[in-house]
Amino acid sequence: MKKYELLFLIDSSIENEKIDEVVAKISDVIKNNGGNVTELNNWGKKKTAYEVNKKWEGFYSLINFEAPAELIKELERVMRIDERVMKFLVVKVDEKKIAQAEFFAQKRKEREAARSARFAAERAAAEEAEKASQPVESTQTEVQE
Repeated sequence: MKKYELLFLIDSSIENEKIDEVVAKISDVIKNNGGNVTELNNWGKKKTAYEVNKKWEGFYSLINFEAPAELIKELERVMRIDERVMKFLVVKVDEKKIAQAEFFAQKRKEREAARSARFAAERAAAEEAEKASQPVESTQTEVQE
């Protein structure tokens, strides 16, 4: 089975119970057709980047799942029929690319940490050099006669 991500936008003008019903319906379609839902994230009501079905807001939901390739057509058909689903996108997850991106992100963090440590050390050395170059003020008091 292949791994997929499904991001869909539900009409936010409907009640919360109906939104949960739509999410459950889509999850059931995946489970009943040989798929396995691995993660379900409801992002909540958000403003869209552009007008969708004459609306500027929607309820976003993301489902990560494993399924056979034939399930995708059925899933898309069900979402097209349901009027409460405004938009959707199904993407096949490429694990090699995700692992590669995570590897490079970790390397980037390590480089940034090394650079920050180097700059901090240089700054501390510059401050020490500045202190050493300043004349020492005498703290002796003169005795008055």
